[in-house]
Amino acid sequence: MPGDIVCYDDDDKIVLVVEVKDRSLTLVDLRDAATKALSSGQIENLLFAVPRLDEGDLNSIKAQIEGQWASGLNIYHLDIRALVTAAFVLLDEGWRTELLREIGKELDDRGVYSSREQWRFLLAGPGTKEGTQ
Repeated sequence: MPGDIVCYDDDDKIVLVVEVKDRSLTLVDLRDAATKALSSGQIENLLFAVPRLDEGDLNSIKAQIEGQWASGLNIYHLDIRALVTAAFVLLDEGWRTELLREIGKELDDRGVYSSREQWRFLLAGPGTKEGTQ
């Protein structure tokens, strides 16, 4: 798989690859993900859902993003919580449940059952018994 989350259009063409990290994005992470995304085909958009960029690599990461943009790969980054919040604000109730169902299906298809358990904890929300770790 070219990323943690792969988004397709109606023609099954990949339109977005998302890499999710629960830590700062490093230059090594960026290079590895860009190489993986580019080698898997015609991917134009790569999103890093990360809490922050690594301070030590900040200038190199920005330069790498600019260099990849010049070669046709659009790289974005934002906090995973901001991404999920924005997605759920923009989606009506029917699409929210569809999104949750599709994420669960993707995790099942990949056989990533530990990630499915983490997904359950995330959905339970902070402050609930299931949402604390």
